[in-house]
Amino acid sequence: VSGSVAYPGKYVLAGKKEKIYDVIKRAGGLTSLASLNGVKIKRPIKKDQIEDIENVSLNLGKKDSIQNKLEKKLKEELKFATIPVDWNKVTKNQNSNANVTLLPGDEIDVSAFNETVKVAGNVLLTSEIPYNKGKGFNYYLNAVGGLDAKGWRKNAYIIYPNGQAAVSHNVLLFFRSNPKVLPGSQIIVPEKPENKKMSTGEWVSIGAIITSLGTLLVTAFK
Repeated sequence: VSGSVAYPGKYVLAGKKEKIYDVIKRAGGLTSLASLNGVKIKRPIKKDQIEDIENVSLNLGKKDSIQNKLEKKLKEELKFATIPVDWNKVTKNQNSNANVTLLPGDEIDVSAFNETVKVAGNVLLTSEIPYNKGKGFNYYLNAVGGLDAKGWRKNAYIIYPNGQAAVSHNVLLFFRSNPKVLPGSQIIVPEKPENKKMSTGEWVSIGAIITSLGTLLVTAFK
């Protein structure tokens, strides 16, 4: 158990069905600095999947030092299956499915409350913007100068302090619903995929193939 709890450290599971609420209670509970939206479980994945994760392209765009650090951090986190915990729901009802049963090797991480929102990826300025209650997705994108030439606004997404992610989606033909922004969130703008244009030679080759196929069909039906 790490982060904003009274007594962080290693704890032995008391039984096969011990839940996150029980262990955090044994750890003295959350401190006054804890983010109620920042409780998550990190569950190790199998070793044979680690190499695949190392080769994942996160499509974050330009490679400055901040981007490299962000990519390294995200890939490190991908070595665990992150289980977001709705701590408010857990405290209200310990019998709810939000009170996850723990397995050996699980790590409970409780983030400290963060009053900023980080914006990274294909934006003009990677930065942390002070959280402004009631302000939405576009407010924070505008606060960093907007997207750069390769920014993919349609697929921008947000990562909440507890590891849960959300993406914008179409509600009606011309309207998009953006995910709610919470303190300590990270907004990521990925890079648009490159659309490789075919050269004149490639178009000529395709034309020749189509012509050949057409000739074969004509010959076959004579």
